Amino acid sequence: MVKIFISYRRADSKKDAGRIYDRLVEAFGRNNIFKDVDNIEIGDDFRGVLREAVAQCDILLAIIGKHWLNIADEKTGKRRLDNPDDFVRIEIESALQRDKCLVIPLLVDGASMPSADELPLNLRELAFKNAIIVRDDPDFHKDVDKLIDSIQQRYQTPPPPPQKDVYTLIGEFYRVFGTQNWDEARILLAEIRATGKIPRTFNADTFESDIWDAIQIHDRDKDYSVLQHMVGKVAPIRIWEGLLIFWEAYPNYDPDNLARFKPAPPKPIRKTALDLLPKSFAWMPISAGKVTLIPNDNDKKESYLK
Repeated sequence: MVKIFISYRRADSKKDAGRIYDRLVEAFGRNNIFKDVDNIEIGDDFRGVLREAVAQCDILLAIIGKHWLNIADEKTGKRRLDNPDDFVRIEIESALQRDKCLVIPLLVDGASMPSADELPLNLRELAFKNAIIVRDDPDFHKDVDKLIDSIQQRYQTPPPPPQKDVYTLIGEFYRVFGTQNWDEARILLAEIRATGKIPRTFNADTFESDIWDAIQIHDRDKDYSVLQHMVGKVAPIRIWEGLLIFWEAYPNYDPDNLARFKPAPPKPIRKTALDLLPKSFAWMPISAGKVTLIPNDNDKKESYLK
């Protein structure tokens, strides 16, 4: 069975990556899809772990959203993609270096394909890979179907047979959905779709939308709570900086009005005539008396200043 690695930025395309992952699990089985490398042991070189994970895959899907190219590190202010130790850069570099790994750019959220000049030298080959566009609903599943069909034809991999009948899966789905176990609910929903025998009384698309809305609200509230804990404990400028980062994922959400910690603009500095003169300029005393003004060619009269 073909093995697929999904490379994405959480701050850029977490939801799209999650939905694509669910559909690929449906088509190829959860053991053949790799999305997050979370089992890096203490002391391990994460670069080697990432390269090894990519080396086990036949396909790397590089999910590119609107902000993928220019997302900056909050500490340095520089593009993450320009950092040789950036996770996404390591994943894509490793795949591009392997002749047997198919690299497919996946454009989501209306993103455009970066040009070679916009990419670090070791990633420029990515710009010449034929990209696939995955649009938002109502076209999302149609576009992912094309991706799945293309992979299945290229690697001649039929969908894995369902492990359970659809009604058993639906029963399990309702159980985990009721406990708000969203990750397990997503997997079960993918397995329900994979049966190809969904009853008309079960609206998979509606449940998928409900699950992702709940996941986004849960993640949003957790991240916002971090900012809430900062109030009264750190300098206001740190709260404002954190809010700007938070707004990259959740624009304008601020129920506690933490934007009140935005630093005031600097007061304008009143300048004197001396401040406006060149630095090399210096005043020098001139004794009182009569001054003669020399006329130009168009003025034959002499002028005097007392």
